[in-house]
Amino acid sequence: MHRILIPLAAFVLASPALALAQDKPTAENIMAIQDALVWTGDYQGPLDGGLGASTLTALKAFQARENSPGKGRILSADVKKLAELSGAAKKEAGWSLAIDGKNNVVLWLPRALLTAESDASGGRGFASGDGKIALSVFTSPDALNALHAKAKTGERIVDEALDKQRSIVIGAERDKEFFGFATLAKSGTKGFRLAYPASEAPRLRPMAYAIANGFVADPGAPIAKKTVRNVPSFIGAFRFDATERPYAYGSIDVEERTVTIAGPDFVANLTAGDPPPPPDAKPQKRKRRPERDEPFVPQLTIYSEGKHLFEVSDPAWLTHFSDIRIVELDKGNASPEVMLTSFTDGAHCCTLLTIFSAQSDGSWTRIDGGSFDGSPDFPQDLNGDGVFELVNTDNAFLTAFGCYECSYAPDEIRRLDGNRLVDVSADAAFQNRHRAKLGEMWNRGWEDGAIGSEGFLAGFVATAQRTGDGDAAWAFVDANHVPPKKATEAPFAERLKVFLSGRNY
Repeated sequence: MHRILIPLAAFVLASPALALAQDKPTAENIMAIQDALVWTGDYQGPLDGGLGASTLTALKAFQARENSPGKGRILSADVKKLAELSGAAKKEAGWSLAIDGKNNVVLWLPRALLTAESDASGGRGFASGDGKIALSVFTSPDALNALHAKAKTGERIVDEALDKQRSIVIGAERDKEFFGFATLAKSGTKGFRLAYPASEAPRLRPMAYAIANGFVADPGAPIAKKTVRNVPSFIGAFRFDATERPYAYGSIDVEERTVTIAGPDFVANLTAGDPPPPPDAKPQKRKRRPERDEPFVPQLTIYSEGKHLFEVSDPAWLTHFSDIRIVELDKGNASPEVMLTSFTDGAHCCTLLTIFSAQSDGSWTRIDGGSFDGSPDFPQDLNGDGVFELVNTDNAFLTAFGCYECSYAPDEIRRLDGNRLVDVSADAAFQNRHRAKLGEMWNRGWEDGAIGSEGFLAGFVATAQRTGDGDAAWAFVDANHVPPKKATEAPFAERLKVFLSGRNY
């Protein structure tokens, strides 16, 4: 098991590569900086990883506005500010993954802006609520030629090739501007057209470049691998960028063997207790000092105003590391809950979760949260109602359609209801969380070259079912599935449908 502790107080939508940029950045760092400069409105161009004239001009404009002394040199303070501003812009725009399975296209869109959707004859269409901003995907060179012709009759603003395979055309007609993008794919020319009021051009033209930079056609085809540098895996990715948790937290291990944290009306202490002796062990006259790497059994004690409320320990919690949280999981009682997790040994296992909840008569009830793979990404207040949900990957997907490392699992979201944990993953209130997960999954699959694998597609379709993109994802499967070398009893789509049905997807 790989133990990863992620601060949960806040997150910033940004590029992981951006956080690593230095005075002498790599090509990937520069691509991340270019992506951020698009979102600050300073750069309009491709992510080519080079510090060319347009990139330097954009960087200097940003630095001048922010009173940075960089003057074209990439300073760590600039990187931090770029991450902050571009991340906030992506979050406000609802920047998330969209799937056009019919045309076998994946693209990133500002879903907070393009809230309406239509399945046009040529594929999926997206528009603002008032219809003034509209995006459509095209799969014919005729559509691109029509845009070029339209630009010639109106006001042609930009008509250029980004590289050997991609080109853009920007034109204006009366009070509207349109942005056309096309790329050479295995099945032919594919692209999109974005139309918007000319008055909105300063805001939407940079966003159109951002859409173009994340546009992927025929992702499972060999040509996509040749153009991977033009579509970096971090497009639209988010990272956690916080130093504090929004709740009381403490941990113990083989060296730090006790911790105390305070809730609103009680104190919780977690101490490393002795492991249970082997069945045939001889009794010892005096207690020996624990070995440095010896596992222990956590012992939880809760006090209120100096009064001992209860104490509990369980040999099943035997561990080398355990942590404790005081967090509001259910407002149906007077006090927040106490969460205890312990980590067992093993390559892919396990986290044991136990919750203690105060009852109206002053007693505390123990709720077993089960065991699951890896380190939990919880708790999080996903919908801002003051009650925290427990978020973890759905372990049923691990090894179900491929090896452990080949598996891509969707999020499982649970909420405490009385004295039981309820799966609320399908609740519409958490759709944005699943959209973020879909983007994370795509980035990892794209980087790993796993887009056509069954392990990727299973999790991808399941997550898309949660975001409302299920039909498009199934069409994506038809276009990109790569059958495994080992023959299976039934086609992948049939096996996946049965599996998802049994898991309430």
